Amino acid sequence: MKKAMIPILMAFWPMCMVTADVLPFPEDTIAYNDRFNNRQWVRFDAEGFLHITYTGQYGTDSQTRNIYYVTDKSGEFVTTQVTDTGVDNNYSSFVLDDEGNVHMVYIQRDQSNMFQLVYQHNSDGEFSEPVWITAGTNKATPHIAMGPDNVLHFVFYEFNANPPNYAFYTTYDPDTGTSGPIVQLNNVHSPPSGENDIHVVVDSDNVAHVVLREGSSWGGTLRYYNNLSGQMEEEATPVNESIEYPAMTIDQNDKVHILYRRNSDKRLAYFTRDKNDGFSDVVAATPPGTGLPSFYRTVATDAEGRFYFTYQNSQAAAPVGFFLVSGYGGVFEEPILVWNDPEGLYLLRNSNSVAARGDGEIAVFYAPSASRDGLIVSDIFMKKGFLFADEEPLIDVSPTSLAFGEVETGSSSELTLMVYNHGPVTLNLLDLQFSDDVFFCPTDGPHWVDPYGSLALPIVFFPEEEGVYNENLTIVSDAANEPEVVINLSGEGVHYYAEIDVWESHQFYGVLVNTTAEGITGGYSSGNIDLVIHHVEITGEDVHAFDFQADLPMTVPPGEHADILVFFSPDEAREYNAYLVIHSNAEQCGVCGIWLYGEAIPDETSVSEVDTFVNIFPNPASGFITIKSGAIFESIRLIDMLGKTVYGADFSGYHHTIDVTGIHPGLYFLQIVSRSETVTYRVQVVR
Repeated sequence: MKKAMIPILMAFWPMCMVTADVLPFPEDTIAYNDRFNNRQWVRFDAEGFLHITYTGQYGTDSQTRNIYYVTDKSGEFVTTQVTDTGVDNNYSSFVLDDEGNVHMVYIQRDQSNMFQLVYQHNSDGEFSEPVWITAGTNKATPHIAMGPDNVLHFVFYEFNANPPNYAFYTTYDPDTGTSGPIVQLNNVHSPPSGENDIHVVVDSDNVAHVVLREGSSWGGTLRYYNNLSGQMEEEATPVNESIEYPAMTIDQNDKVHILYRRNSDKRLAYFTRDKNDGFSDVVAATPPGTGLPSFYRTVATDAEGRFYFTYQNSQAAAPVGFFLVSGYGGVFEEPILVWNDPEGLYLLRNSNSVAARGDGEIAVFYAPSASRDGLIVSDIFMKKGFLFADEEPLIDVSPTSLAFGEVETGSSSELTLMVYNHGPVTLNLLDLQFSDDVFFCPTDGPHWVDPYGSLALPIVFFPEEEGVYNENLTIVSDAANEPEVVINLSGEGVHYYAEIDVWESHQFYGVLVNTTAEGITGGYSSGNIDLVIHHVEITGEDVHAFDFQADLPMTVPPGEHADILVFFSPDEAREYNAYLVIHSNAEQCGVCGIWLYGEAIPDETSVSEVDTFVNIFPNPASGFITIKSGAIFESIRLIDMLGKTVYGADFSGYHHTIDVTGIHPGLYFLQIVSRSETVTYRVQVVR
């Protein structure tokens, strides 16, 4: 026999509920910022992940209202701003399809400054472009449902400046992009109230069920409709009193659950409609003395058919705070106090909602408001746990996998795994089993989690070798629901290093004495982090004949070249040798030398017969390079920046053509040898 795990302490009954224990589930923060966040709509998906939408605005400025979406599908709550129009968006509600995708409706002002229903979904991972469901006069308090055929059902009120106003129903097929007719449901003027006015659900036979409040926004008649006959028709209910704020949900057995507030004594009342047995009797869902229960947005049922709702009360004559109520078969437990500002930080209470699944797993959302830093704000909090269970510990972990990403070998990275106990007795973690000791928990056991508490468990990744690691952590505990929980652990051990591949040599040929020739040398950044050249110098026997130019320190990203401009200025006709020495953060070659060679010719050959008449075109070249000269040359060499000959030809003639289509783009030296001299030109190959 399972029992409610929240004992209610009563001073006296039935005249007034005086006090109750606080729901002891751990509290999470959904929204805490400089906005007024409220009107949250919440649902569990089939996998147990939560989905939340809400309205956020700056203070009382309605033009700043936007719709936000929150989910924990990644293992932690992530918020997405869905709208950013600057024209006021409000009253979101949504339904989940079989894949867990959100189909949402809200109101937004159109170009005529009228509120209309707008639909969006996130079936493609991000929210789609808005689809305008309505047009014309102002619309209010929309609600959405989806049937097994994936057709969407919408209900809403209109509010014209001049009455009458009515409630309406329509459909939209997202697969075909077609809308159904807009059907007026009631015939009595019914202005919207600003909260729950009308709800729709769809059963497994694609029959839509609608409940609404007709008449004054402060109290009217409850109306129920369905399209069992093929068109929307009203069906009489057992409710014969003035009501406010109708809300509705449907369980997996197609039973419709309806909640409303009595206008007479402000107590919440409840009844159901079974597809076989029809309507049940109306029962009171809250005891006397609960004050003015209000601002409930969603109601829910779990897999066992229990019905859940929340409310807030601010009337001082009754217990003040946010409350949770559960019931089965028309019999309701006493309200459980969810939260009542134990630290005195808030002034008022706003919207509240509940989601349910499984055997009593619930998530309660509540939004208190305050003046903080001179701003009017409203925060959203959540308590989640198992309301009905045996006296056993219940484990939950978040996230279900830890991805450490890249971590340098020989160092460590730490992430936190949250372990929750949703049960009423202590959860003992009996063993932490890692499939590879590259992952470990740095804290010594034993580990335990208090009832309804949580434990932040540090997990460390320490790779000693390079490679990709995919391992598991198995948490062995005395939990009743999952004695062994497996957490995926992943990470990559990487070695970060800078490296330089220098060009072996740089050679100057046929340079006239007392002139200066220039060229480009350097290296290639071949590591996986930036190469930093912080110092360059020239050493060797002919230091005076060479010089360089570089903007130091030089940072070279991986895969790019480090180009250093070098100069050769001979003062006599002979061969010259020196080294360009590069000092960098390269791991294998922190100090690297490039051989510099120069050949100087006497100044009496001040005018080269080859150089005088040579013509090289095109330059830059992508296909062919043509060389023409007035003097006979005997060989041609195309040399890359590393000193490697990529093309060579020996012949006797006045012109030659080189095919460079198969040569990598870059700078090259074109060396032309005649009978009396050797001259070098710089050419560029491009694509």
